[in-house]
Amino acid sequence: MGLLFLSLGLYTVPAIRRPIRNFLKNGAEGFSWDLSLLNPTSKKHEFKKEMKAALADGVLTDDEARTLERKAEELGISDEYINKLRHEDFAKRIKPIISRIETTHRFSPDDEAELKTMAGDLKIASEFGGEFQMFRDLWTYENEGRFDLEPIDVPILTGANEECYFEAPAIWRQIKTVSKHRGYVGGSVGFRVAKGVRFSVGRAVPVRDVYEEMQDISGGEIYVTNKKIVFNGSRKSTNVTMGRIVQLELYNDGIEIRKSTGKPDFFKMAGVHAEYLAAIVHNMMNKN
Repeated sequence: MGLLFLSLGLYTVPAIRRPIRNFLKNGAEGFSWDLSLLNPTSKKHEFKKEMKAALADGVLTDDEARTLERKAEELGISDEYINKLRHEDFAKRIKPIISRIETTHRFSPDDEAELKTMAGDLKIASEFGGEFQMFRDLWTYENEGRFDLEPIDVPILTGANEECYFEAPAIWRQIKTVSKHRGYVGGSVGFRVAKGVRFSVGRAVPVRDVYEEMQDISGGEIYVTNKKIVFNGSRKSTNVTMGRIVQLELYNDGIEIRKSTGKPDFFKMAGVHAEYLAAIVHNMMNKN
């Protein structure tokens, strides 16, 4: 009864009336129909195979694009799904190049040309901003010895003829001496001489562990101008002029600034931000 109900329900779908009519007349033998007509997932799978074949050589020709457009219209495939497939294919192709760029923090003109050619062949718009601009600046400074910096607007006060070129989130840290009480060594003997009065004989010496550890001072934003490095923190702020900087030490999670006076400052930040900051400071100090 359930099968009969299902058959009668499907019989009203025009695309499969004839197969069901044959099924009701002749039984299951030789009966078949295309279930993709009822299953949107099957339609997407079919279109995905067409797309994969068209993009196999890494080039989407105008003829292939028109064929895919007709197929998408025939199967009722949305533009969103088409773009999703194209960008997934593109991302997979460029992944080795992008991984190398992000690892080395260097984005050469040859890298950009290769990526743009691949994007053009697949008819995909490509833009490289954000960190990629930092990667390009670092490559240019390392290979051509120049740093084409543009001043930026920042919410800090700057002096006469002072411009800011960089800002990034950071955590200001310093090495602090820590002393922890562990108890006492030695001993004493106490005795009562009157009500509420006691005397002790001997001596107990407190024992402490003293060591140094890196401690967070404040979170905030770090800025680099042509005259100094400024840290604007939520709890505490600091700055160091270019003339007081003795050495910069890069780490994968930040940068240490050693000064002519005072404790070294460590600023925890993204590795590429630390490298970019160091390059700007180096460039500024070479100019002065």
